[in-house]
Amino acid sequence: GLEGVASNESQSKKAESGKSKIVGGLHKIEANPEKSKHLETVTTKILGLDIDLVNLRKETYSDDSRNPQMEFGTPEEDALRRDATVNAMFYNITTREIEDFTGKGHTDMASKIIRTPLEPYQTFKDDPLRVLRLIRFASRLNYTIEAEACKWMKDAEIKSALQAKISRERVGVELEKMLRGPDPLMALNLIDQLTLYSTIFSDPAQDQTKAFTPDIDNWRFVINFVQEIMASKSSDVLVRDAEERYLIWLLSAIVPYRDAPSPPAIEGKKPPPPVATTVAREGIKATNNVCNVITNSIKNHSEISMMVSDSNGRKRPAREDLGMAIRRWGSTWRSQTAFALLVNVADEPSAAK
Repeated sequence: GLEGVASNESQSKKAESGKSKIVGGLHKIEANPEKSKHLETVTTKILGLDIDLVNLRKETYSDDSRNPQMEFGTPEEDALRRDATVNAMFYNITTREIEDFTGKGHTDMASKIIRTPLEPYQTFKDDPLRVLRLIRFASRLNYTIEAEACKWMKDAEIKSALQAKISRERVGVELEKMLRGPDPLMALNLIDQLTLYSTIFSDPAQDQTKAFTPDIDNWRFVINFVQEIMASKSSDVLVRDAEERYLIWLLSAIVPYRDAPSPPAIEGKKPPPPVATTVAREGIKATNNVCNVITNSIKNHSEISMMVSDSNGRKRPAREDLGMAIRRWGSTWRSQTAFALLVNVADEPSAAK
């Protein structure tokens, strides 16, 4: 068992004394039931890679939390608790064989299908975060999500469980991985097709019966336009690095909130941020830097849009006027300009042509 490995101080010291460019020291992470960590794990570094050593386990869920009670389990029980069959196969280091205890991993990998090891409804009800993880796997691997899983991913009960049981930090982590991954367009298209937009992009503190309803009718044109920008030869005018790539995809996701009425100001306090900023901050726990870009994109949208329109027409702005405007908009002017273009497409999809 791992408890023996972790408690064996001499083994840990021996691994460290090798100073190793190959294997680092062993570090035990204690069980912490208060944080839903019921079993010990051991971490080490091998060939520069962080490795977690864990026991085979099974899970028991309650109705109000995604954090399960963990117990030691069999290989089959461990495989069946995974998100997807293609993510549930083991490599046996003794026999040097891949073991597929769900019985579907090999065929699903060959067919490029994302399928839950167990029945989808119970899988998602136990841990609704799996809905987002399956979207991430599909967009990362360019796989198709199996039809029965899709049916339950857009089920009202599962969407309610996703909002009730999953912390917004975890939602934000999964979304960021999608948008920084190899195919953000596929991920956002799946969110749209599975009717998950308002489940993900909403302010959890807001009474949803009174909240602004985002207009997503033209959203698919917006995200497709981002893909066109990224594929164009002049993409580096607006997107120069990985961070700006992430920002333009995130801004495309916030565009449906472009017309949300400004929250009422409270006397003696600074003006509240736009609804879009609050949705990003509270709905997906976006960083302050990202929230500032969203706030400035909305604040400067009219001026930027007019400047872009003038630049494309006969009334080109003077170079010094353009320079002064860019100084006002600040260092994120490229992302703000991208937002203005995306809003234009949302308002008039033919503008993308």
